[in-house]
Amino acid sequence: VEGLRQTTGSLQAYFNDNSLYTKFKNEQVFSLKFKIMYDTNNYIEIFLPQCKFSGKGAPVVDGAGIIYQNLDFQAFYDSIEGTDIIVIVKNQVANP
Repeated sequence: VEGLRQTTGSLQAYFNDNSLYTKFKNEQVFSLKFKIMYDTNNYIEIFLPQCKFSGKGAPVVDGAGIIYQNLDFQAFYDSIEGTDIIVIVKNQVANP
């Protein structure tokens, strides 16, 4: 069904410093790029040119050990790219 798309996701990151939390707190726009590699010649790349974090962004301390922060995000239309998401699939299959 055609309609408006909402590109959203979530990620879990190590809390090393305040950089991601600052982006969340200040509602800063940023870009995200994910690359899922099978090997050098086979991968899927997902690029979101304009995103903002939403939801709960504060790191949670459950005890001793690594501190994580769970961050939800939403991608928005980027006028330069002309879209909110770009997906590149590289494999050994020739273009049709």
